[in-house]
Amino acid sequence: MSTPFPAWMLPTESQVTQWYEKPTRSLPQRELERAQFEHAFEPVLDAIRGGAWISRALREYPIELDQGRFTNWVNGDPERKKAYRDAVTTGLDLAVSRVMDPDTPIPLDPIAGRLEFDKIRWWAAAHDRARFADLKQLAGTGADGEHVVKIVHALARSPLDDETGTTLPAPRPAIEHDADG
Repeated sequence: MSTPFPAWMLPTESQVTQWYEKPTRSLPQRELERAQFEHAFEPVLDAIRGGAWISRALREYPIELDQGRFTNWVNGDPERKKAYRDAVTTGLDLAVSRVMDPDTPIPLDPIAGRLEFDKIRWWAAAHDRARFADLKQLAGTGADGEHVVKIVHALARSPLDDETGTTLPAPRPAIEHDADG
């Protein structure tokens, strides 16, 4: 079977294996990265407690850190994960209280104010569904009696990241069953 491409356009076997090889980091590089994460953990948590998103907190940190690997490192230890979730909850409460405070200055541009409000509302719904998401309860009866299904609706539109202008991923809706169901 012939290919529609000339032979000089097709990659060689060494090029193909080079494309699919996973780049590995040496042990000293991984140890350095772990030490950087440990050093950055508390300052990043302080920034998150102050209402910053993790992307902004890592961007403002003096050392460049990969957000995905940092998040994986945080989630790798239950104590770090709990501390991170507590920091997010504190920052979330602060951000929501700023929005709800009548003394907060209102932006002159109503579109910017609405965007900021929607961003914080989305963040709140994504991180604490029990308190801030739109809940609908459907009661149904089955053979075992009555059970309740809670459907958590996340916001349909996702906000823009204020620094980069890119659209953030919308939180996924979740269906939760109560203890009886």
